[in-house]
Amino acid sequence: MARRGRYFHTVTKVSVKRDEEVLRLLDQLEELADRLEVRVRVERGDFRSGYCESRGQAMIILNRRLGVYDRALTLARILGDRDLSGVFLVPRVREFIDGLAFRNGSSEGER
Repeated sequence: MARRGRYFHTVTKVSVKRDEEVLRLLDQLEELADRLEVRVRVERGDFRSGYCESRGQAMIILNRRLGVYDRALTLARILGDRDLSGVFLVPRVREFIDGLAFRNGSSEGER
């Protein structure tokens, strides 16, 4: 029983650390969107998350039902479609975006 308790504690610590990393990544992606003058909104409803423009304002609308990791994936996928060559990105964010492009078969992932 004692082993199970220690194992659970370890798993919980790892999960919390991973969640914190994903939240940090999501924050960095939202900051990138802000620098690119793309507004990010989280809304409730029955829709798929995506990119749109309204009255000249670029927006990424995320479904509130998405988990934190899925929000980060969606932001990275959409922001990765833009030209980021002249934009400074934290290495972790660049790796995440480039990794998605590479997995999707895009040549942009091979920068």
